[in-house]
Amino acid sequence: YMSPKQAAGTRDLDGRSDIYGLGCVLYEMLAGQAPFTGPTVESIVHQHLTAEVPSVTVIRYAVPGEIANVIPRAMANTPADRFVTASEFADALKPVGVTPATGSIARAAPPPPRQWRIGLVAASVAVVLAVAAVLGILRLTSAPGPSLDPNLVAVVPFRVNARDASLQYLAEGMVDLLAAKLTGDGGPRAVTPGLVLRAWSQIGSAEESGGEDIGMLTAASVGAGLLLSGGVVQEQNRVIINASLLTVPDGDVRGQTSVDGPPDSLTMLIDRLTAELLSLQAGQEVDRLAALTSTSLPALRAYLEGQAASRGGRYDEARDHLHKALDLDSTFALAGLTAGLNWAGSPRGRRLAWQHRDRLSQRDRILLTALVGDNPSVTRSRAEQLAAWEVGVRLASDQPRAWIELGETLFHWGRVMGLNAPMERAAAAFNRALALDSSLATPLQHMMEIATLSGDTTEVRRLGTLYVALDPPAEHDGYVRWHMAHILGDSMALREVQMGLDTLADRSLWEIFQIGQWFGFGIEDVVRAQEIRLRNAGSASERRAWLYYGATLAHNRGRPSEAFANRQAAHEVAPINREIDRRFILDALYWNGDSATAARAVQERVPLADAALSGTAEARAEQLSDICVVEQWRLWHGQVASAPEAVRKLRNFSTTNDASGRVVAAHYCAALLEGMAAVVGDRPDAREAVARLDSLWQTGVAGLPTWLSKLSPLVISRLYEAIGDVPGALAAIRRREFYRGHAQYFASDVREEGRLAALVGDREGAIRAYQHYLALRDDPEPSVQPEVDAVRAELATLVGETTR
Repeated sequence: YMSPKQAAGTRDLDGRSDIYGLGCVLYEMLAGQAPFTGPTVESIVHQHLTAEVPSVTVIRYAVPGEIANVIPRAMANTPADRFVTASEFADALKPVGVTPATGSIARAAPPPPRQWRIGLVAASVAVVLAVAAVLGILRLTSAPGPSLDPNLVAVVPFRVNARDASLQYLAEGMVDLLAAKLTGDGGPRAVTPGLVLRAWSQIGSAEESGGEDIGMLTAASVGAGLLLSGGVVQEQNRVIINASLLTVPDGDVRGQTSVDGPPDSLTMLIDRLTAELLSLQAGQEVDRLAALTSTSLPALRAYLEGQAASRGGRYDEARDHLHKALDLDSTFALAGLTAGLNWAGSPRGRRLAWQHRDRLSQRDRILLTALVGDNPSVTRSRAEQLAAWEVGVRLASDQPRAWIELGETLFHWGRVMGLNAPMERAAAAFNRALALDSSLATPLQHMMEIATLSGDTTEVRRLGTLYVALDPPAEHDGYVRWHMAHILGDSMALREVQMGLDTLADRSLWEIFQIGQWFGFGIEDVVRAQEIRLRNAGSASERRAWLYYGATLAHNRGRPSEAFANRQAAHEVAPINREIDRRFILDALYWNGDSATAARAVQERVPLADAALSGTAEARAEQLSDICVVEQWRLWHGQVASAPEAVRKLRNFSTTNDASGRVVAAHYCAALLEGMAAVVGDRPDAREAVARLDSLWQTGVAGLPTWLSKLSPLVISRLYEAIGDVPGALAAIRRREFYRGHAQYFASDVREEGRLAALVGDREGAIRAYQHYLALRDDPEPSVQPEVDAVRAELATLVGETTR
């Protein structure tokens, strides 16, 4: 709670330093947490010295703006900008909710909790008196929560009294179980569990705040007109569950019941409990209880543990729990759907959820349809997926997962589809998800990254701080701390992360590896992350993957010899002759790879590429890649004669009965080769062929091999420039996937973007792209140095033009 001057060791202090500390106290009383948090005392002090206080409404959206706007003045970094006295501070709060004549409360509000965690406050008489004054005002002006919905129920954690410690998971687990039952299909609808749990944890625990009071406060804070609370008791070999359904805020009992049975009958007990509570509530139907399948207790427990892990950003852990639930009960559709929606992804979960979709509630079936479509065996374009999630959020607007998926599609693919302001739209979707469930990790991370793109360091700090405050820490915690430290220029925090880089979770190291290249900062840490993951690789396939990722990084850094060595090492770990040949060819075409090595690889692949299509599906899939890569080499070298036959075979492949993803890839590669052949052959239909290819790419083709997806913007851009459309070429190179997988051909992309932007007069865009290129190529090999020097010279010219 120290003011910046006090934290800096200044002795010349006055009452305005106490005003700052009082502002911190008020912030924590309203938000449930201090205005600045961090992993070390030093990082917190640094924030007090340099950062703007984040708005309290970010954490507690129900706080009126009039109160939220008072805090920044109290906590202004410069003393002269603060209130002069505590009375002036109190006067700023008085008009918010009190009528001057009577002092009566202008708007009804839930009673404040009995205790607050205020922490250590400077022992100043002025501060004590000021806090007392503000507390008195706050009792009259407590921020009203959202209007209470009489059909919305908040299920709060149950009390668990059991000898068996394995039943403790039911404290939070009952929130998920009962919320899954109360879907609004003919009865009350449960508030999203994560939102309830977040509110519960902010207000306090039942033991600290007096049981039902905290439940009522939690329900009111999330806008629920009903509260469902209860307890679980274990007696010998039986479990007793009691529950009460109360109105908010008056506490009238709408239903009260108790069920008991053996521990392995938990699912049936939940069904009975919910049915009895609803039957006690006047006019409610009880024949809608089908959100969860009747399953074994171990499967149910695994599902609940997976839900909790997914909510907290521990995605690999969530996937493992959910797969365990499916191992125990393959008909557990809700576990399958949750696994399919998990950030780590689960094709198996999607398949089983679809197979047993009749066991899902109506709202969950909406999510499943948006996730996989009407026919899961058909690969949908990204445009179709976007449309599906736009429908999903309309039909299930209270489901945070729907908003997350809409945001993810916009975030990663909005630019490819040429959408207007895709990142702003993604941020709006993520914001909506957080409004429904503020405990979610994914929206916080991506919103922080969007703030980085827009240069909003205040938002980076706010969102990153919220993320690292998650308890327990999410898998990307180390990455988020690293990202924040770089963007905010916090050398102390950055050094702390760097010193512990080899202790970070694998997911964090993967994110550092990706983001450093996609955003163009911390390349030395990117190199270390790749080295750590390679050193710790637990299997041959993992080692091979990280050698290939190392080749990607080396090419982006302008180190083709190092990339070649990584590819060779990967081939030695797991030899796949066709794949390494194709990679050498593409390296030469789209990076700084060795042309002689590529030419030899082409000669190895030509016999298979030119042969008739194989009779087996797997062999044809390999042949498809050979045709696509070899023909690109020929066309870029002016050889157009074989292109019509190559396209014919790809079209013929697309009419076979192979898996949908391969059909899409074959069809797309045929369009790519047609566009190249039309341009290289100087055909009159060249412009139309390029436009068709670009249109196909902008639909967001899903199911393409990574290499084909990554090279497409570069190919389309080159084709537009070849037909004299430089603005079209610039637009095409900017329509690349954002932050998906490893950054193949990325240095080539940003170099071309800089060159094309300069040609059309977009100096700022050219400068950004060239700066990104130079950040990547921090240590180029001699063969690439002339290219780097040319870009540096062009950047110097552009910067000089902008400063004159």
